[in-house]
Amino acid sequence: MFRSRQTCGRLGILVVQAVVMGCNINEAPSVEKLHSDTNPSKAFIFSERDIQGIYGNSDVDSAIYQYTSNESTAEKFWERVAARAEESNWAFAADQEKTRRYLRIRPRTGQQRFHSVEEVRIACDARTMKVTVAWVQADTSDLPDDLPEDGEGDFAKREIWPKFEELTR
Repeated sequence: MFRSRQTCGRLGILVVQAVVMGCNINEAPSVEKLHSDTNPSKAFIFSERDIQGIYGNSDVDSAIYQYTSNESTAEKFWERVAARAEESNWAFAADQEKTRRYLRIRPRTGQQRFHSVEEVRIACDARTMKVTVAWVQADTSDLPDDLPEDGEGDFAKREIWPKFEELTR
C-alpha cells in the first residue's frame, strides 16, 4: 500500500510538472508568429525592422510587440496605419497624444455562440520611430460597440494596457 501511494504521489508530481512546464500561457510572440497571416494585428506591421514580441497570452488572446518603423516621419507612418487599418476592417476609435486605438467587431454567425471584439492600441515615438502595438480579443454574448469592461476587457485593463503604457513612456 505504501508503495502504491508513493507511486501515485510521484505520478501526480510528474503530471503537475508536465502541465506547468508544457503549457506556458504567457509567452512573447515570435517574429514568425507576428509575420504570420494568422496574426490578427498583422495590418499594423509594415516597413519594419527589429520586430520583437514582448508579451503574449494564449488564455486571453492578447499580444504586445515593438518594432522600429522605416517610415521617414510619424505623419507618413500614421497615414499608412490608417490605410492598412481600413483595408483590414479595423475602425478608428480614438486618438490620444501619440497613441491611436482601433476596434474590429465581428458579429457571431451560424453556430457561433459569441460575438468577437478586438482592440489594438498603437503608439509611435516620432523621435525614434519606435512602434508599440498591443492587441486583445474578447468574446461577448451581446453585440458590443466597444471592448467589454468585464472578462477579457477587465484583463486588458489590468494587464495589457498598463504594460503598453509602460513601454510607451
